[in-house]
Amino acid sequence: MLASITVRGVDRQPLYVDEQDYIHRLRLLELAVVRFDLEVLVVVQMTNHDHILARFPRGNSSEFVQWFNGSYGRYMNERHDRCGHLFQGRYWMDLVEEEGYLFQLASYMHLNPVRAGLVERPEDYPWSSYAGYIDPSRAVSWINYDHLLRQLSPDPVRAREKYRELVERDQQMRPPSPWRELKEGRFLGSDSWVRRTKELLGLRTSLSERGSPGGRIPLETVVEVVARAIGLSAADLLSRTLPIAEVHHPLLAYVAQRISGHSFAEIAPLLGYRARSSVSAAISRFERQRERYTGTLAVIEAALSIRLGSDPSLIDGVDQRGV
Repeated sequence: MLASITVRGVDRQPLYVDEQDYIHRLRLLELAVVRFDLEVLVVVQMTNHDHILARFPRGNSSEFVQWFNGSYGRYMNERHDRCGHLFQGRYWMDLVEEEGYLFQLASYMHLNPVRAGLVERPEDYPWSSYAGYIDPSRAVSWINYDHLLRQLSPDPVRAREKYRELVERDQQMRPPSPWRELKEGRFLGSDSWVRRTKELLGLRTSLSERGSPGGRIPLETVVEVVARAIGLSAADLLSRTLPIAEVHHPLLAYVAQRISGHSFAEIAPLLGYRARSSVSAAISRFERQRERYTGTLAVIEAALSIRLGSDPSLIDGVDQRGV
């Protein structure tokens, strides 16, 4: 599933102090490609926010953002002798229909430095994937340029020319932010695609639902999402009978702790465990068989990410996902 992710510095403060910080964050993203099996299509590092357009075959976008931002935040605190939060509490994670929106969104992201007045041409901005799209000598191995370019032409040279023409046309025409077309605050796609995606994710509640004040999905919501994904009721999922407890409680423990960030102390009573170590043991059991649950986790991750993703509000009529 294709997702657009935007993260911002707390109170719109800079995410980077110098060039080394930009480079370090890119190296973390390169590591994440292998660690989380994601396909990065677009990355644009602005002064106080980042744009990433990526595909998540394993449906692990929440895990990725948690690791990516956490690793970089620790690096910044250590290198610059700072403390406190670096990132705004919530991030924006929107699901995107490729047909009709892939090129529109990629171009808009790549033109972000131009709109911000940082450069006159997008290829002159060093912290963007755009240069690699139009000049193979500036491409990096861990960005998947081919996914977009192959849809423009089977000839790589012609594909790069067509993408350059598309971006240059958008630079002249200055189309509005594609995020203005978001549906229900989280989906960028046609009405029929939104309906199909919601059905796939088992979403029946309003997508304006917010997480807990601490920026986490409430445990009861985690239970509901996991239950729907495996075809059980919430009550059945929490049953302590052996078949369900042995098969499904490790999955629930993994999602609640690894993805949603709840503590062992919070999860233990939910599953009827007397000791926190039992939660850790359950998660370890699940991780040994995680590959069997790739499809299920994709559905769970997407549903939880939509609920947690971000505050969809607009400030002064301008979507915060943009410049």
